[in-house]
Amino acid sequence: MLSKPRTLAASLCALLALAACSGGAADPPPPGGDASAPDLDKLRSLPYIAFSEEKPGKGEGGLISIDEERSYPGYNIYIVQYKCTAELMDRHGRVLRTWSHEPCEIWESFELMDGGDLLVTGMTDVDPNRFGEEHLESRYLMRLDWDGQVVWKSPIHAHHDVEVTPGGRLLTLTMGYRRERSFHAGMDIRDNFLTLLEPDGTVVGSLSLYDMLSAPQAGFELLKSGMKTEDMHREFDMLHVNSVEWMRRPDLAAKSPIYSLSNILLASRNQDVVAIFNWDERRLVWSWGRGEILGPHDATVLDGGNILIFDNGLGRGWSRSIELNPLTGEIEWEYHAPNPTDFYTASRGGNQRLPNGNTLITNSNSGQAFEVTRDGDVVWEFVTPHQDLRGHRATIFRMKRYEAGFIDRIRREHGEGAR
Repeated sequence: MLSKPRTLAASLCALLALAACSGGAADPPPPGGDASAPDLDKLRSLPYIAFSEEKPGKGEGGLISIDEERSYPGYNIYIVQYKCTAELMDRHGRVLRTWSHEPCEIWESFELMDGGDLLVTGMTDVDPNRFGEEHLESRYLMRLDWDGQVVWKSPIHAHHDVEVTPGGRLLTLTMGYRRERSFHAGMDIRDNFLTLLEPDGTVVGSLSLYDMLSAPQAGFELLKSGMKTEDMHREFDMLHVNSVEWMRRPDLAAKSPIYSLSNILLASRNQDVVAIFNWDERRLVWSWGRGEILGPHDATVLDGGNILIFDNGLGRGWSRSIELNPLTGEIEWEYHAPNPTDFYTASRGGNQRLPNGNTLITNSNSGQAFEVTRDGDVVWEFVTPHQDLRGHRATIFRMKRYEAGFIDRIRREHGEGAR
């Protein structure tokens, strides 16, 4: 596996003098931490980086290694975030299709629909001096067809994630601002909303996550984290929710109410939690993570009921993917690099459990994705070949692997030769 994550983590430590980064220890230090510490607030206020500090040789990148027998076959899609481009590639890194759109400054997450349409969340302006309503105006959710033509584009302030629900509607995250007396004068709170849409982009409903978390009956203590200084955005990015998933397994719903088919799972970076909300009842059902995870991303329910979580380790200096039993609170599996600091992304990141039991992991800030077995063996590795004009490698928001039969069927329906 590449050592690029370690290089990036070390540079962050030197530059900021904030993170308690450990260098070279084979055994990882305790994973938890004090999420209210001032150094973490500063780290949470840093913008996403567009390109890694790594400067590979010109044209270097693509497939690094593959174990043909143990790697799960299929197709991968990932977004070159600051190129506003999504690429579909086979397991050997050969690009088969691209989607892109202008004007654009950034694409975040995506979802490939059953017929081949692509949903993306994006922004047309990433000026760090724009905040509040000015910042919201540039955000959108867009649906592109297989050939890259815009089906519709909705200015609903979408961010970070989108998915197709079991009922065929679309679920995404949106944001807005509110003023609360309990906060610093002149500071707005950036609220996050669960927003449901019809496939044609019509909004069905929206729920405030701040309202649900701050309700007395929730019994949840909101961390006043993610504060941005007044010379930056003058706002609290208090929640920074980055993934959503509607529960969809009746067999699990029969076992426990946390899997109710009206429930939604999400990850909140700035609250250091993964949480479950009930859409119909407008309430918090379950949460976990304080003292265990730092700056998490990409929570997803597995077939057996466990939850896969990308634990960034913000301020800790090393990242991991963990599998949590939500009924017991026990971590039943985790992956971190043998030398923990060799795998670290302070922001973004993703993990996907594959049908053969392997896990596909996105190491975002290094522009890397890799697949590991249950025992932690790396059986597939890829780094994006995209670079900026100075030769720095582009970052990756998240990579997803789709089963070969699913993509082959879509390609045939659109007159393309499947593999």
